[in-house]
Amino acid sequence: LFDISVHSNPGFADVQRFVALKSHLAGVALQCVHGIPVSGDGYVEAVSALKERFERDDLRREVLMKDMLNMPSVRQNDLTGMRSLIDHLSSHTRALSTLGVSSDSFSSFMLPVVKDKLPESWRLEWARRESSEFSEFLTFLQHEIRIRESASAGAGHTAAPDAAASMPS
Repeated sequence: LFDISVHSNPGFADVQRFVALKSHLAGVALQCVHGIPVSGDGYVEAVSALKERFERDDLRREVLMKDMLNMPSVRQNDLTGMRSLIDHLSSHTRALSTLGVSSDSFSSFMLPVVKDKLPESWRLEWARRESSEFSEFLTFLQHEIRIRESASAGAGHTAAPDAAASMPS
């Protein structure tokens, strides 16, 4: 947000950008720019120091992959848990993609790990597909959860209360 509203905004001089930047920093990030004079050149130096210290795509990729590996397993008939797992996988896959990691590159080791977190009925349905592509697996999960949530809602249960509550009447 800072990049869009301040850094890339031609209405600000670099010294104004630096004042705005410092007002949004705290802790280690603020310490990183401590001692840099508040000036136009100081702003350029501060941005460079912050990027060098915190812009670590390698660590972001590692954290995302570890987070995917450590997801909890889902019990049979737990649609809320499955929705959470699928949303988690989807968001992490998108984040990895923006960091240059395609699902093809982690499919062979991630797919068996994630499959083990699914209830047996979901693993059985996936086994009928005879595919080993993570992107196809994620599409399957998204399709399957929509079907099961619809069936559950038709039976008088609300499978996704947050979505239903936000829908206009």
